[in-house]
Amino acid sequence: MNLEQIYNKKNPWPARESQQVLFILDVRTRLEEEVLRGWVAHHANADNRAFEAPQVCIDLKDERTGFDSGQLVMSLALPDDTLIAPLRIVWTPSEEGALTLGRLRHLITGDPRKPSPRRGKKILSTAPDRVHLMVGKPDTMANLKQRFEAHHAVGEASSQEEFANFVARQAAVVLDMAERQLKGGRYKMPRHVASAMMANSDYNAAVQRLADEQGKPKDELMKEASQYMKEMISTPTSFWLDVYARFNTFCLGLGYEQDIVYDKAAVEKLREVVRNNPSMLLWTHKTYLDGMVVPKVMWDNDFPMPHMFGGANMNFPGLGYLLHRAGAIFIKRSFQDNELYKITLRHYIGYLMEKRFPMNWAFEGTRSRMGKLMPPRYGLLKYVLEACDATEARDIHIIPISISYDIIRDVEEYATEQTGRGKGAESLQWFIGYIRSLARPMGKVYMDIGEPVVLEKAPEPGDRLALSKIAFEVAVEANHVTPITFPSLVTMSLLGAAPKALTEEEVIEDLNALLGWAESRNVRISHDFDRSFADQMAGLLGIMIDENI
Repeated sequence: MNLEQIYNKKNPWPARESQQVLFILDVRTRLEEEVLRGWVAHHANADNRAFEAPQVCIDLKDERTGFDSGQLVMSLALPDDTLIAPLRIVWTPSEEGALTLGRLRHLITGDPRKPSPRRGKKILSTAPDRVHLMVGKPDTMANLKQRFEAHHAVGEASSQEEFANFVARQAAVVLDMAERQLKGGRYKMPRHVASAMMANSDYNAAVQRLADEQGKPKDELMKEASQYMKEMISTPTSFWLDVYARFNTFCLGLGYEQDIVYDKAAVEKLREVVRNNPSMLLWTHKTYLDGMVVPKVMWDNDFPMPHMFGGANMNFPGLGYLLHRAGAIFIKRSFQDNELYKITLRHYIGYLMEKRFPMNWAFEGTRSRMGKLMPPRYGLLKYVLEACDATEARDIHIIPISISYDIIRDVEEYATEQTGRGKGAESLQWFIGYIRSLARPMGKVYMDIGEPVVLEKAPEPGDRLALSKIAFEVAVEANHVTPITFPSLVTMSLLGAAPKALTEEEVIEDLNALLGWAESRNVRISHDFDRSFADQMAGLLGIMIDENI
């Protein structure tokens, strides 16, 4: 293997030649270790470095096993001015492979971005342009110690190991930032959240206060909290984000047109908001597919995948596994009497808001059976704003999003419920049946983004009046940006005439009158509304007749 052309693209050594350097090598395989060590040595020889830098190998990407930080503990005894520089090798797929990312067959054949040593050697020999050597932003030992001591509470016995884990987490963060320059913003994801929370001084203090109140050992509560974290904390990965994006596209494409109707300028404005402010995306809820629309639009526009709150009822085998690895936060339906659960959830939300990971959920709490906006539920909004208050977040942006459809599959379910039959329990079998039922023409999907409701700071916890005013303002703005669509005018005309039937000419006459009324009052109309709708009547009415409307 001729690695020289790969090595010469970038120098891993920091610019200050006289300073001690510690390299942290993020490696999965022996091959990756050999390549990174060779990279360091290549430039040390070329630059005539007078000293050797210690190198520590850790797999920073595997969150399931924690860090093997023993070797790093010993290396962190270096002087305070030592520069710590993390390195990583990133494998990108071929042009053909990039088109197939997220296919389930990669569970068997392996993710092309994580090649086996044998396949990696072949890539190095035949496609060196797919190999990228990354350097995370270096930092000094002194700066890392200062940041660690400011936010972490650990005992003397574990302080060295906890500091090593902190350094490893910071190395993972800066390497991920460097990698996103290559892969795109959609792969921004929180890493090692549970371990960061368990070491956080504010979280430890909150658990200690609860332990004192309940007369229990803190260690017992921390052990219980770790189980809650396993349930609620999402653990997204690049592979499963790709699978989820492909899954959303598949489900929505079964019955709806491929392109969701939205304003690209509004999406770009949204990008600036979520990048610079703690943000929540609250969408209207009419069908189970709503939770796929916002993630799909954001994925298509290279946004970080938003974290979505979901009820534990959706955490069933299959779908629950996928969603948990694609940004979903499953929470218990009721936890009013579980103070430890509330503390853990609040600090988790605070962590995500502080790190600028947007969150999204249906603020009505359930699907609207009539299409009209339902009264907002306060529960999740309350906990998110309490987390913002605890972290002293400022300029909190709550963005209302209206999701509309020409036709929705769930109407059949609503009608069944009206006959007295209860709502069935969600399960894998139910979900497969639901997906299969989507394979019929249902028109377009619309996503409209309202003006953010901006809070200089979160209201005081327990201020229900302030909470209700905020929720009401979000609901009003969501209503304001819900557009008139062509099918909505047709159904309004037909319902208004019921039980009388209308001819096609009478429907067109009604539509002209309704459209003129809306335009004279500046009511929002979908920007793809075709004024020559008389030519579309046969197609739309045909779909509605096929759907037994």
